[in-house]
Amino acid sequence: MTLLHVHCGDEAAAVARRARLPGDVLAWRDSSAVGPCSVDPATHRQLRAGWWSVPAEGLQAAADMRHDGEIALWFGPDPWEQLALVEVLAGAPAGTHAIVPLDSGVGTLQPADLPARFERCLRRKGRSWRR
Repeated sequence: MTLLHVHCGDEAAAVARRARLPGDVLAWRDSSAVGPCSVDPATHRQLRAGWWSVPAEGLQAAADMRHDGEIALWFGPDPWEQLALVEVLAGAPAGTHAIVPLDSGVGTLQPADLPARFERCLRRKGRSWRR
């Protein structure tokens, strides 16, 4: 099983990399919890790029995410992370997605906390992971 773990922000992704779960880690760096947005994807990307003062082609877009395996989404309960999760789910490629339930952001956890949470997520889907 090839995995892509998507985390909200660089700090959360750094914790995830130290957890040594199988697969790759991607830091998601935007959320419409702040700044302008639009329902039109092209307009949305332009507005977000202007808000962050970056070129539009340098801004992440879920529709551009390419992965041929499972995507594990690790987004905490705060509004920033929840709106980022909505955007990722709305634009992510079709395929198997797993949402790892969190009661706080990954950036507040220890790397050793992540494997058990990931295992619980997989068990709900009738699967298991072992190091």
